[in-house]
Amino acid sequence: MRRLGILAVIVLFGCAPYQTMDELVAEAELTGDWTKVDQRVERLDREDAENAPRCPSNRTEICKDGRCECLTKGHLPMVIGP
Repeated sequence: MRRLGILAVIVLFGCAPYQTMDELVAEAELTGDWTKVDQRVERLDREDAENAPRCPSNRTEICKDGRCECLTKGHLPMVIGP
């Protein structure tokens, strides 16, 4: 019975309406409350920062044993083999 309750909560949250950024802005213009817009922008900025490459474009990030380095393409064969 407990699993059924948990499943119901998951389904309810999964079916919550998703507002596009345009809808959030339109609502904010009407109400004057920009909190939801600010929260969405902050979340998108965090996601962009997490997905941004850590190395310059002329280097490739290689991670081994929890340690990451930015290596030039010439050094890659030495690290990963021919």
